[in-house]
Formats: sequence, C-alpha cells, structure tokens
Amino acid sequence: MGKLKKAVLGNPSGIVGQVLFRDRGGDVYMSTRPKSFMPGTDSLAVDRRNRFGITGKLAKAINSIDKLKIVWDEATPNNISPYNGIFKANYINVTPTDVSDTALMAPGFGFDAVATTVTVSDSEIEVVLSPLGADSGINLAVEKTILMAAVVFCKDTTDPNLKPNFCLAFKSGEQILNLTNPLTFNVALTSMEATYFDKYTTHKTFIAFVTLDENGKPVHYSSTIVE
Repeated sequence: MGKLKKAVLGNPSGIVGQVLFRDRGGDVYMSTRPKSFMPGTDSLAVDRRNRFGITGKLAKAINSIDKLKIVWDEATPNNISPYNGIFKANYINVTPTDVSDTALMAPGFGFDAVATTVTVSDSEIEVVLSPLGADSGINLAVEKTILMAAVVFCKDTTDPNLKPNFCLAFKSGEQILNLTNPLTFNVALTSMEATYFDKYTTHKTFIAFVTLDENGKPVHYSSTIVE
C-alpha cells in the first residue's frame, strides 16, 4: 500500500480504475483494487452491514441540517468531518434494525428541552416547547432566535421496491427567543416527503433545538427529544 503525498484536487477516496484510495486520519493511502470481493453472508456480517447502513443514513440526515452541521463541526476533531463525527458518536446508538432512543442530534447533552406536545404526521411536524426558563443557561443578550431540527427514522416499508429504512431531515424557521413563554414550531412536509413517510409504517422522530446569535450562528443546542 502506498501513501499519497500531494492531492491536487483534494483527498480522493474510493475506487478509480484499478486503484483503491483510503482516507485514514487525513492521510490518503493507495492500493490495488481487489479482483473480487464477496461480502460475508453470516449473521454477524449482515448485522454489521445493516448497522453501518442505518448509522450512515442517520449521520447524513443530521449533517444535512446546516445549523447542526456547524455545531458538530465545532465539536469534532479537525482531522475528521462533521459527518464522520456524527457517525462515530451515534454508531453505538444504532442496532442492525433500528435507531435507539439514545441517539444524539447534537454532540453531548445540551440545555433541557421539554415538549408538551409533539405531533408527527405525513403533513407536518409540530412541537410545543415548555418555557425554557432563566436557569437554562441561555443568554438573551447574545442568543436572539431559536429553531427546531428534526430527523424522522422510517422503517417497515409496505413497498417491496424500497429499502427497509429511510431518514427524513427537517428544519423549522427561526423565531424570536424568549424564556418565559411556550414556543411552537411547525414544519410542513412536501408532497414527496409525505409520499415517502406514508410508505413506511413505523416512524421515530429525533428533535433538537438550536439557539442563534444575531448573525445566525449557533450558540447553544438542546438535549435530544425522541418521539
């Protein structure tokens, strides 16, 4: 296996012709592509692939929400991407068939968020958040707005042409932050999102809230709510 010293177009990964590129901690290594590869068919190998697959879908969905990506980027070592940081943190929270209730939308544990109402349907996601309170650690002199981020993990599809699980990612609009009144967040599903939602019979929703300064930069994030 050889090591690539310079990468004019950035760090390559994957297969190009007969050359296989691997990125390990920011260093790129090259090796000859195997002539053939037969994935393991035993139960452990299948479970491992399924677990990796679900973790990858979850990480991709969280990473697609721009404000959460910024939060993860700040908490992730410089030698790995936010996506890889999300993947690494959540791999232990995924089974070969499901995402556990301990999955993290944001790194670590943030301020307490208590939802009095959570409604998830094929038309919208609505969450009513209890007053955050003065002891939340939020500084209104700095933090001006708040938004909701949500990922819906869908499984048990009724369509044999679809994969057995799927993730949908959502972000609400920003609203003025206050600590004394309940806050209501709504996200409407598009017709395409509703179609995918309806093709799965089991849904689990992971929700987090992010506070922003006057420039729209994330300041604090909440603990993850699971519905």
